[in-house]
Amino acid sequence: MNLREYNEKTNYTVVIVSESPKAGIRQVCIERRYIRIGILLTILILGASIGLAACHTVRYKRAKAEAVAAVQKADSLTEENAALASENAELQDKISLVSTTLTKKAKNEAEQAKAEEEQQLPHAFPVSGPAVIVESSENTPKEELAGKDPIVVFTASAGMHIIASGNGTVSSVKEDEEYGFSVTIDHINGYQSVYRSPSNPVVKEGETVTLGQTIFEVRSDQDRFGYQIMENEKLIDPLKLMQVYG
Repeated sequence: MNLREYNEKTNYTVVIVSESPKAGIRQVCIERRYIRIGILLTILILGASIGLAACHTVRYKRAKAEAVAAVQKADSLTEENAALASENAELQDKISLVSTTLTKKAKNEAEQAKAEEEQQLPHAFPVSGPAVIVESSENTPKEELAGKDPIVVFTASAGMHIIASGNGTVSSVKEDEEYGFSVTIDHINGYQSVYRSPSNPVVKEGETVTLGQTIFEVRSDQDRFGYQIMENEKLIDPLKLMQVYG
């Protein structure tokens, strides 16, 4: 009998002994191939268990790494969010500051524009000091006003100045048959003021003048000078404008 035949015919006997006296002793005969199959199955089960454990270990480590990465990312996002919130607060402060500055600037510009508009309006008294009105629409009988252009005629002390009643540009300087010279100032708002005097004018055509700037100098107490206002190319009573805005 060779070894192969011996191995194939070799059997194993398992003796089962019970603690109970009545049960007796049992013998179970197990063939060698079933032992091999059992061992093989045990090895397979053990290998599968080890592989499954290894797989779970790898998955656990991967999940743990992903969780750590997620926590780190969350911390990073929290820091970024805090930084953005800080930047947003700073930006809001800057916007508020810019808005306040622009509002203040717009207010100042509006006030300046209003002041410039008021300074362009020819409503100031056209003499640098006391003067006497010798002729006007108010002290002239209505029948004498018929056909006459509205005008106010003044006399003032020598050394006084005839001044611009508002900001503007000298549109004309010319001789005047009745008074000697006339100067017209365009106030660029629909109004023009006309100054008539026997004195030589101290401004030139095209010159920009400001409120209170000298147009003529009064040489004699007896000098008469006229003052007129045109609104949209039509002469109006100068005193009415001065009464409203003066």
